[in-house]
Amino acid sequence: MRSHTVCATLVFCVFISLTLLVARPVLSQEIQPTTTVTVTPTDDIQALVDGHSAYTTFILTKGVYRLQSVTPKTNNTFIGEAGTILSGARLLTVFGQRGPYWVVENQQQQGKRFGRCETQRIQPPVNNCMLPEDLFFDDVLLTQVTSLSEVTPGTWYFDYATDTIFMADNPTNRKVEASVLPHAFQGSAQNVLIQGLIIEKYASPGQEGAIHGQTGHAGLRSRGWIVENNEIRWNHAIGIRLGEDMHVRNNVVHHNGQLGIGGSGSNVVIEGNEIAHNNIQGFHWHIGGGTKFVTTIDLVVRQNFVHHNFGPGLWSDVDNLNTLYEDNHVLANKTQGIFHEASYHAIIRNNLVEGNGFGDSIWHVGSGILVSSSPNVEIYGNQVLNNADGIGLIQDHTRIEGKFGPRELKNAHVHDNVILMAEGQTGIGVTNSDPAYVNERNNRFENNTYVLYGKYQGVFKRLSINYTIAQWQNFGQDVASNFIRFPSLDSSTTLWNPPDMELVPLPTSSRIEISPGSNIQTIVDSQPEGTAFTLKAGIHRLQHIRPKNGNKFIGEVGSILSGARELENFTQQGQYWIADNQIQQGPTFGLCDEQLELSGASCRHPEDLFLDNVPLVQVSKLADLEVGKWFFDYDADKIYLADNPKNRRVEASIIRHAFEGMAQNVFISGLIIEKYANPAQEGAVHSRVGHSGPLADGWTIQENEIRLNHGIGIRVGNFTKVLKNNIHHNGQLGVGGSGRNIQVIGNEIANNNTQGFAWDWESGGARFVWTNMLNIIGNDIHHNTGPGLYTNPENRSTHIEANRVAFNEGAGIRHSASYHAVIKGNIVEGNGFGERLGHNGAGILVTGSPDVEIVGNILTRNAYGILAVQTNRGDGHFGPRDIENFFVHDNIQILSPGKTGLRVLDSDLSFFTSRNNQFSHNIYMFFSHDELNKFHWLNKVMTASEWKDEQQDLDGKFVILP
Repeated sequence: MRSHTVCATLVFCVFISLTLLVARPVLSQEIQPTTTVTVTPTDDIQALVDGHSAYTTFILTKGVYRLQSVTPKTNNTFIGEAGTILSGARLLTVFGQRGPYWVVENQQQQGKRFGRCETQRIQPPVNNCMLPEDLFFDDVLLTQVTSLSEVTPGTWYFDYATDTIFMADNPTNRKVEASVLPHAFQGSAQNVLIQGLIIEKYASPGQEGAIHGQTGHAGLRSRGWIVENNEIRWNHAIGIRLGEDMHVRNNVVHHNGQLGIGGSGSNVVIEGNEIAHNNIQGFHWHIGGGTKFVTTIDLVVRQNFVHHNFGPGLWSDVDNLNTLYEDNHVLANKTQGIFHEASYHAIIRNNLVEGNGFGDSIWHVGSGILVSSSPNVEIYGNQVLNNADGIGLIQDHTRIEGKFGPRELKNAHVHDNVILMAEGQTGIGVTNSDPAYVNERNNRFENNTYVLYGKYQGVFKRLSINYTIAQWQNFGQDVASNFIRFPSLDSSTTLWNPPDMELVPLPTSSRIEISPGSNIQTIVDSQPEGTAFTLKAGIHRLQHIRPKNGNKFIGEVGSILSGARELENFTQQGQYWIADNQIQQGPTFGLCDEQLELSGASCRHPEDLFLDNVPLVQVSKLADLEVGKWFFDYDADKIYLADNPKNRRVEASIIRHAFEGMAQNVFISGLIIEKYANPAQEGAVHSRVGHSGPLADGWTIQENEIRLNHGIGIRVGNFTKVLKNNIHHNGQLGVGGSGRNIQVIGNEIANNNTQGFAWDWESGGARFVWTNMLNIIGNDIHHNTGPGLYTNPENRSTHIEANRVAFNEGAGIRHSASYHAVIKGNIVEGNGFGERLGHNGAGILVTGSPDVEIVGNILTRNAYGILAVQTNRGDGHFGPRDIENFFVHDNIQILSPGKTGLRVLDSDLSFFTSRNNQFSHNIYMFFSHDELNKFHWLNKVMTASEWKDEQQDLDGKFVILP
């Protein structure tokens, strides 16, 4: 059964559970006695470690362990219950005022300064990445500036000479934390297991880790540590610093200041981790990004999801020997996707590498895969899609001599890869133009498949000169490779890339400031239409706003609208903790996932409960209550918990909407909107009256974070603009609704349907019904439980372009029981692998809809490819809803394992043979080990040859991959 546990404040989360200990190296064959010690948040972990022998297992019960730094003994084990947090930050509670600033005195922490900051960060305020101390307001990182005059909302200044912190934001009723300690775990002990913890807010200096597998900055390294099933976040420098024989697996390592994972060691395994959004402190990319490995031997990096890091994604630099990168997904990192530099033998195989390098693409730096000054590297079986550059080999003559011989680019073998390029270059570059590296060093490209997208004709680097395909082949490179072009695509077709959109400008007129604790609705009611409001930083609790025409609401950094009440008074009754007098009860609505209901949980009640920002699972019977769940006795107005709420932040969602009503031309920007008890099919931002009342016109919802609401994040109306929001971890949908002239552009829509609504009801990333002129452009729609993007029913003139739709449980893009649509230039990958889906797991699925054009898309690793399905003929509001005038052309489909085509079930087959349904000029790629029957036509499944006999894709290309 799927897990519905999500993290509190970020897109990325990890469900941590107590698991069986895994096998790990032992130091001798002698069997040692073991001891188990239960630890609570008030205990001193180091004192317990010191007071017990090796081979002790420490079970950390749920809660926040502040200012704990542990130097383990050999064979120690540390296991956290779900919700166990190790924090390196001090909670600040005493504040003063000096002029416009709030101050905290007696802050004597001052860590080592190390690192090199990104020179491109020239816009004020400049963040000095070398200072390891950080400040957090309600779990949001503030930017440290280097002089008092630079302090503005969202920034802070540390006067180290006077031990004083200065900030512009009002800290009243806020959770304010200052990072103090450098490490959660460190030292040279052997065979340590760290499992099931959230490790956050450590003041680790540059090049050091919150988990630091060695003594000090450069002391003796540990051996045999296992770090698994942890969430490691918001630490100043590196999340995990390696030791010898370390295994790092199934962790979520995100938003760390310098690197997610880095360091040295032999026999290191990095497996199954999500490594994302690291280097947020602005270290120069030469020392920052997703990972960086130095002087490793027999390093294995496999099956990781490495994305959106500010620097390279996966990087091995300086004297790494026998490195293996395999089966990783490397996405949208600022510079290289996979980078092997100044090292030795490596294999880079079977990775999906896409969208990397657009932050710096000078001289192969934007390559999906780049090898520099390293001999004996084999690169094969990779899908390298839409990076700033393709696969690059370069020789840097400043780095020739190394530990294991000359660091020379030789014996590089690049073969059997799929490389899709819309720009950039592939090839071999040399800093001093020495022809030996292309003539005498056995560096070769063979048997690759190149797809040259749009008007791009291909650029191949040799030494320092760019060549055409024919010239490249004349040099003996890629002689038998396959080059595929799409000259028929118009120049306006672009692949997914977040667009440079024109955002609606913020109002320049004066605004009325609203501080936390004020009643926003009362203030709105007292002002005329068209008034602009600034919501000051802080938590605005239990606010429900019905705007007037033309109202504008702009949040300062850290401004939160919360629909939840804080619960503070609990009584204990047996094994349960009880909060009385809870009279909130919203309307129940929706269809829940069958397996969710079998587990005793329910999605229908809109009330949610949060423990330290982590939502608990609501169960329908007291008998099903256990840790991580809660029960609401609606008859008695009581909430029951199994978790001890002492010293925890407990919140119960109460208010139905943050914004609601039919006012026109409302503007909402810069807010965090969270924890509203909106029922299914209603939005936390709800641009209509009630469940099914009149729609509002002209709302703009721009650059907000909308999260942890029970139903829909944003419910649209007419002429709604949803621009560049982060919409994640909402209970039913990220975005949905009805209306005309709707724009959904440049948003991240991720990890929605956390409450477990049935995927075939209304759940997932986004769903629209009864729209006219719906434009969905340049969004990143991923990891939703259900379809990524779903239009059903009665949608007309739908335009879906240049989105990335990835790893959604249901179909990637689904257009059903609707009418004319264009689906163009999207990257669609990894969708449709939820349970019991069948053809409903297609990358792009059209059912019962005429006049649909699908053009210029790239589909890879979906359960099915592009599929049209007709189950029964029927009329809709605007005419027959049949698969008719269905035109699929100029797409690329890598069909493993899925099929593609037109499938007719329970209908008159003869009707569809003359309805102008056509596949043309598409590229299909199959793997040689797959079955050959990849094409649906009416009620048959057939081979490519039989498909062409049906007059489909007569001008298509069919490529067999090894």
